[in-house]
Amino acid sequence: MPFPTGMNNQESASVANVNTEVVGLSPSLAMANAYIQTSQAMGLAALNAVQSQQETWIISRAALAREVNSTLSLSSLEWVNANGEKGLK
Repeated sequence: MPFPTGMNNQESASVANVNTEVVGLSPSLAMANAYIQTSQAMGLAALNAVQSQQETWIISRAALAREVNSTLSLSSLEWVNANGEKGLK
C-alpha cells in the first residue's frame, strides 16, 4: 500500500489534468516561439537590406558629387597637345 500523501482523488486528478494540459500545449507553444523568431529574423533582414540600399545611395551620391566637382574644377580652356605643351583654346 502506498504512503498516504494527504491528497484525495479529486486533487490528484486535477494535477494529472494540469500535467496533461502542459504536455499537450508544449508543441503549439514551441511552434509559436519558432514563428516569432522567424518573423523577427525576416524583419531584421528587411531592415538590413533597406539600410544597405540607403548606404549605397549615399556613397554613390558622394562619388558623383566628387566627380562633378573634379570635372568642374578643371579649366575648360586649357589643353595639352601631343608634345605635352599646354595652351589655351
